[in-house]
Amino acid sequence: MASTIHSIPADRDDGGQRPCARGDRCINATVTFTGGQRIIEPALGYRALCDADREFTLRCLEQLPAYHRELGERIGDKSSTGHGPKVSGSKNAPIPINLTFDTLRVELVNVISSWAGRIYRVAGLAGRETDRSLEDRARYGAPFAAYPDQPFEEMCETLAARLDALLALPAEPMTRTMTTVDADDLPEGTPVRRNHWTGTAEAILELDGGDAALEMFRLNARCRWTLGHTGKDEKIAGRCFSCDQLDVLVRPDLSAGLEDYAECSACGTRYFGAEYTNLLRAVYEAELDKLRHSA
Repeated sequence: MASTIHSIPADRDDGGQRPCARGDRCINATVTFTGGQRIIEPALGYRALCDADREFTLRCLEQLPAYHRELGERIGDKSSTGHGPKVSGSKNAPIPINLTFDTLRVELVNVISSWAGRIYRVAGLAGRETDRSLEDRARYGAPFAAYPDQPFEEMCETLAARLDALLALPAEPMTRTMTTVDADDLPEGTPVRRNHWTGTAEAILELDGGDAALEMFRLNARCRWTLGHTGKDEKIAGRCFSCDQLDVLVRPDLSAGLEDYAECSACGTRYFGAEYTNLLRAVYEAELDKLRHSA
């Protein structure tokens, strides 16, 4: 479901900076412990996202076309890892349909085409009639998105090539489909049309460029999980440089293509880039030293 809270915070600092729209999941967040409580502060900046999460958005856009193709190729996969109802046809049409894959594939096109429509308008990339069609899609959703004006991969490429323009988009009303349960959690006054027979709802939300990034993250994660591409967090058998504790370092699941990093579960220190390399080198040298003494 789309973000139900506007991504632009009301409180900016004196310099006009804002917290990264990814909130406590910001890659460059600062983690501190106060009174035994873990406090996560998103990185501050002048754009919707910090640099690391901007790069993650780009990688998500680069990966979504492959996920979209795989969902289509495996739509009749009986042994899929996806969770959801499946419908089998008659003897004349014995290939089962994985509704989980089908629903997610449609949602991919709906969401991406709505953001592409806004970028096409901003960048003046479409003709008058196509532009009018995409403008309507951006504002009211894409109920007939099985036949988009542009191929899915091309829309993703357009968004990736104009990522900064995407992240800078102001808030505008956009239609999003969700379950009626999720619709019940929307802020009071949000326009919602419910279909209790199907258990779905259409809501008009005020979404901006920060929300676009959050939707890319969510779709990427859902595709990975549905298609069985998720990994597991990896524990690093080393000592944290900051708090000097052992067996508290974790390398998060990075199968989505994020830069490698480690985080201390005790003090919250995060290791990126050269610090991460130095950390692994220290772990490796400690293991070698242990082997030398045991020989």
